[in-house]
Amino acid sequence: MRGARGVPKGKPAIKEIVDEHLHRPGASPAALTLRVRDRRAPSGTAALPGTDISGVHGGFIELRDGRRVPLHRVVEVRSGGRRLWPPG
Repeated sequence: MRGARGVPKGKPAIKEIVDEHLHRPGASPAALTLRVRDRRAPSGTAALPGTDISGVHGGFIELRDGRRVPLHRVVEVRSGGRRLWPPG
């Protein structure tokens, strides 16, 4: 299901957005930033640059250093300063 801007809704949307930035010719992982809940951060969230992401599998964002971040912790996805998720 897609929202008003043509962006898919829900957690599968995050996977689609990340996969597109990682694998589509001409797309740049460096343009991608995910904001994730982080109890250790003073603001409660932390920025996760697209260059740190190796993929999305089984409900987790896989990071290049071997760590995994559950998709339910993602609160926002941006590319080039534009908010892609959540839609609206």
